[in-house]
Amino acid sequence: SFPEMARTLKLILAYALVSVAKSEDGHSLPSPSYGVPDLDTAASEIVEEVDPIARLAGNIPGGGVPGEEYPILRSVPDTGFACEDMEFPGYYADTSDEAGCQVFHICKDDLHQDSFLCPNGSLFNQQYFVCDWWFNVDCAASSDFFRLNSDIGKLPEVDLLRSASDLSNSYAPPSDVAPPAELYNLPRDEETVITTAPPPPPTEVYNIRQEEVTEPAQLYNLPEPTTLPPPPPPPANLYYTPNRRRSFFG
Repeated sequence: SFPEMARTLKLILAYALVSVAKSEDGHSLPSPSYGVPDLDTAASEIVEEVDPIARLAGNIPGGGVPGEEYPILRSVPDTGFACEDMEFPGYYADTSDEAGCQVFHICKDDLHQDSFLCPNGSLFNQQYFVCDWWFNVDCAASSDFFRLNSDIGKLPEVDLLRSASDLSNSYAPPSDVAPPAELYNLPRDEETVITTAPPPPPTEVYNIRQEEVTEPAQLYNLPEPTTLPPPPPPPANLYYTPNRRRSFFG
């Protein structure tokens, strides 16, 4: 109706007058964004700065592309691997397409199975049972080394009897040693046979005869010993004589 239209026009006119008055005072109307940058543009810049794939590729040697040349799993996938299918207990790389050898399983004697992930950029090396850089592992050939699990926990096979025999023979001359005559280019008739004679008696060793033994006095120029006279008899008893009576009065 006409009254409503008149009211609307009055409101529009009042808003226009207020805007003109503020502009004359030197104050501009605020913009809708209040000086804040565009959120969509800022978000795209942040995503480009913290690209996890690019950061991961920069920290892993070899120059490979993560997710293409080697897997970058966040959890162990279900690949259908079962320890019941393995011949020996031990460590097994998961060669499935989903795991790509980044996953390995430990099979115990009771067929209990534990599964693990190698760090991103590394794969399970079936030859050495360790996580190795991705460029050192041929995942397709890992199954050729499953048999190495049969050697886990075994001592080297050593023939103790043969070792003892070798030890005893190590102190004997080899059987192919030539005789002394051939070793020193001597004629056979000049070969000397060495026999062990019994030791001579002491008199022969020192070549001493009984009559040649020198007396100690001659050896050291000592004077001849002299014969001492026998000791004198003991003196008579001066205080007691059994056959004589003494008087105290004279």
